[in-house]
Amino acid sequence: MMSAPVPLPYPVPQRLRITLTGTVQGVGMRPFIQRMADASGLTGWVRNEADAVVVEVQGAEEDLHRFLAALRDDAPPAARIERIETSNEVVIPTEGFSISAGTSSATPALSIPHDTAPCADCLCEFHDPDNRRFHYPFISCTQCGPRWSVLRAMPYDRANTSFARLPPCAACQAEYTSPAERRFHHQTISCPACGPTLTLLDAGGLHITRSAAVWSQIVTTLAAGGIVAFKSVGGYQLLADATNEAAIARLRAGKRRPAKPFAVLFADLAQAATHCWLDALEQTALCSAARPVVIARSRHELPAGVAPGNGNIGAMLPPSALHEALMLAWRGPLIATSGNVSRAPLYFKDEHAMEALHGIADLFLQHDLPVVHPLDDSVVRVIDGQAVTLRPGRGLAPLRVPLPVGSEHWLLAVGGQQKSTVAVATPKGIYASPYIGELDNTATLDRFTATVDTFSEFAPSRPGRIMHDMHPDYASTEWALAQGNATAGVQHHIAHFFSVLAEHGHTGPALGVCWDGNGLGDDGMLWGGECFVWDGAHRVDRVAHLRPFPLPGGEKAIREPRLQALGLLSLMGMEVPATLAASLSASERHNISIMLQRRINTPFTTSVGRLFDVVAALLGVCHRQRYEADAAMQLECLAEGVDSLGAPLSFTVEAHEDRLWLNWQPMIVDLLAYQRAGVLAAELSAAFHNALASGIVEIAARFQGVPVFLSGGVFQNRLLTSLAAEGLRHAGRRVFSHQRVPPNDSGLAVGQLYYQMACVEAHAAGVA
Repeated sequence: MMSAPVPLPYPVPQRLRITLTGTVQGVGMRPFIQRMADASGLTGWVRNEADAVVVEVQGAEEDLHRFLAALRDDAPPAARIERIETSNEVVIPTEGFSISAGTSSATPALSIPHDTAPCADCLCEFHDPDNRRFHYPFISCTQCGPRWSVLRAMPYDRANTSFARLPPCAACQAEYTSPAERRFHHQTISCPACGPTLTLLDAGGLHITRSAAVWSQIVTTLAAGGIVAFKSVGGYQLLADATNEAAIARLRAGKRRPAKPFAVLFADLAQAATHCWLDALEQTALCSAARPVVIARSRHELPAGVAPGNGNIGAMLPPSALHEALMLAWRGPLIATSGNVSRAPLYFKDEHAMEALHGIADLFLQHDLPVVHPLDDSVVRVIDGQAVTLRPGRGLAPLRVPLPVGSEHWLLAVGGQQKSTVAVATPKGIYASPYIGELDNTATLDRFTATVDTFSEFAPSRPGRIMHDMHPDYASTEWALAQGNATAGVQHHIAHFFSVLAEHGHTGPALGVCWDGNGLGDDGMLWGGECFVWDGAHRVDRVAHLRPFPLPGGEKAIREPRLQALGLLSLMGMEVPATLAASLSASERHNISIMLQRRINTPFTTSVGRLFDVVAALLGVCHRQRYEADAAMQLECLAEGVDSLGAPLSFTVEAHEDRLWLNWQPMIVDLLAYQRAGVLAAELSAAFHNALASGIVEIAARFQGVPVFLSGGVFQNRLLTSLAAEGLRHAGRRVFSHQRVPPNDSGLAVGQLYYQMACVEAHAAGVA
């Protein structure tokens, strides 16, 4: 008989190799691991690699279990650990625990950290007169501050950031090397003695001051109605007094932005609440580390020029220590808009800003920390109980989308024409770029190609395939086809559908409701009111859409809803109401009549976005759009204040050929009848929103047993999205919409990639 083993008088050491993936660099993970290992008496090392944090740790089994539990449960707040892989290693003689230098690898980097606002600890130091970083405008730590905007390469180490040109002073170096300090191994550590330096210049480029006096000079200029070009961590902004109508008008003229709402920077939450109606979720979004612009209802305490004819306001709190210092000096609300002119990309290099903003700005606040990657403000809106990203920028992008399926090859997607973003896919998921802009000018197209180059640097080879929109005239499509790679076009609305599927990691059958302004359909028509069914494998069928109507004048009609309304009424053979007729001259009506009869420059569309335009024109709300979605936004603002409906409207769902039509004709007939009876435009707008939501529920009822996914720019409309989601849930349906991936065209690149991976490649693999 074998005797029982004799317990050893000391624990037998074991050694583990631990690989952490997700957002694990630039978030204080290595210092956290160092402290946990020291506290547990474990030995080994931790280091950054291109796409992960890797740890080798050695000690008693129970200590290792506690260490792993701490990794899962107590990681730094900004970390997002998506996967922990462990393997047993050979025990070796070792003493102590250390942070090793990072290494690169051929694996694509997917753990790029975000720029975030100062954390609570840094703000305490910022406001503490006895702290050496008192009022220091670049204060940061392992939990906050610039990351992507200063990152040149992975892994995230100081040598790979633009801080490399600013050697730490002795005091900062001491903090960096001491595990007891908050800034232990903080890669972008700095202070007034060694950090970036502010410089204030006049409009002619002459230096005014490099001292703390910059703030008093800026305040004096703003108070006099001046405009300041302000170099933030991600690029330039233009600032003006948000209470000064003349300054706002001057800024609008300089930016060539006559009516589109401006964002407003508030000193704190209390100040924001005096100018906006903020619910709990909106307050949470405003105060989040990303510090986005939050679209909230206005109390109309600011001049009308901030958001002309719009009931909402884009509110934000100081997103950086630079802004904190600014608002400490100014204290009132400020217009804080992108440092560019209309449709141009954000300026982030000093020489470009000085040239392009000359004649707009009276002062230029600069600093000597190079911006590597420009970052516009993120924009979010609380819709159906969640903060939805409308523009992915500082604090929210680049965006990591983990997926249940991956690609065997590196893939690139280049999105669409408007609200451009690009994305890459690897076996580990999708990574999407920040917002780039509208690809209708050379400067933004240059930014687009630079962004593609940047993301290519994080990949192991040339892309195996480039995904693009099917529209042949999109600049992104033309670029993709010129690269000499294998390419594949993805229909615009199928990409929208798969973008929301990707966000939720959905792999089974689904119904997609994809409504937007317009995108080219595979029949050559301008689609925008589409419903699809995916079988969960490889087949996507267009099962329903809005009844088509004409756009006399094409692109001009999109800018002028009155022309769209005339085209739709002509299809119905209805008389033109007086309010619409008054907006058209006799010659215009004659010319449009000829265009409609002969189908000259009169494409047809199924777009729900364009139907919003029609209704806005019929109600006399908007005959000519001042900016994209102007008419739809005005309709939504009208409808949000209506408690009851005295004018029910409805669409009909009808069989047409091999699919369903959502027929707008009975809705339009009733709308015009109610209008003649004196029903207010606000009530009719609310009824229109309800009718659209009911139409979604009715279409979904024809396709039971599958969850419903909402995507496309129309679902930036808070009222419509909430009504549709509530109606679907009431009908017992599971409904999913966007949150981190934008519902607008900024989400197209993600959808193009997921369609390729989940539908095309999966089917090819199955066939093989």
